[in-house]
Amino acid sequence: EITQTRKYNDFLPSVNLKYTPTDELVVRGAYYRTIVRPNFADVVPSGNIEFEDGIRSGSLGNPNLDPYNANNFDFGVEYYPDNKSVLSAGVFYKKLESFIYNQGFRNTDYLGRFYDDLSIPNNGEKAEIKGIELNAQTQLTSLPAPFDGLILGANYTYVDTSATIEDGDGNPYTTPLPRTSSNIANFIIGYEKGGFSGRVALSYQSEYLDEVFSEGDDDRYVLDHFQVDVQANYEFVEGLQAYIQVSNLNNRPFRAVLRRGGSADYLSQFDEFGWTGETGIKFQV
Repeated sequence: EITQTRKYNDFLPSVNLKYTPTDELVVRGAYYRTIVRPNFADVVPSGNIEFEDGIRSGSLGNPNLDPYNANNFDFGVEYYPDNKSVLSAGVFYKKLESFIYNQGFRNTDYLGRFYDDLSIPNNGEKAEIKGIELNAQTQLTSLPAPFDGLILGANYTYVDTSATIEDGDGNPYTTPLPRTSSNIANFIIGYEKGGFSGRVALSYQSEYLDEVFSEGDDDRYVLDHFQVDVQANYEFVEGLQAYIQVSNLNNRPFRAVLRRGGSADYLSQFDEFGWTGETGIKFQV
C-alpha cells in the first residue's frame, strides 16, 4: 500500500490592462500567476506493465509529483478594420517552476520492483517560454455574389523554450521544454451563405520532445504533423440542421522516433489511424 499526502498554498495575483486609442485598435497587457495540478493518472502509482521473455517494462504514475506554477506576461495588439475582420499580434513570456514531463529509465527499481524499461512523469526544475502569436480572420462580404460568403483565417505561433531537468545521476542539464512544438500554424477557408456553413481546416505542428531518458540519450521525439479536417452544416428550416465532420482527411500517421546523439533517428512508434467521420441531424427548439 502506498500513501502520499500533499498540501500547498499559492498566491495567484493577476493584473490586466486594456487601452483603446481608436475604435478599431485595442492594446492589451497582462501579468498573472498560475498553478497546474498533475493529471490524476500521473499521480496514481498504477499503469501499464508488460512482462515478456523475462523483460519487464511499464508506464506508471508518480505519487511524488508536485504541481507546477508559472509567472506569465502577455502583450498584444488587435486591429478591427470592420466588423467581419480582425488582425492581431502578440508576444508572451512564461517562467515555469516544477513543470511535469515524462522521463524514461532503464534497469531501475521503482516502488519496490525492478524494471528493464520504465516511463514515469517527473518534475523538472525550471523552464522558460518565449513566443509570438499572429492571427488574421476575415469574411469577404465585399466580393460579388456568390463569393461574398467566403471566410479566410490563418494563425501562427512561434515558441522558443528551454528547460532544466536532471539525468539519472541527479545532474542538471538544459533541454527544450518537453511536449512543446516550436511552430504551430492553422489555415481555414470557409463559406457561409443561404443556410450553408462549411470549413476546411489545415493544421501543422512541428516536432517536439516527448520523453527524456535518464541516461541523457535516446530521447523520444514526436515528428511533425500536418492534418486536414472538414466540417459542413446545412439548415433546412429554422432549428433543423444536417451536419458532417471528417477528421484527418489526409490519413496522416502518428510518428515518433528515438534520437541518439542528436543525429540518427530510430523508429519508436508508427500508428495509422485513417480518417474518421460523423454525420447526423441536429434539432434545436
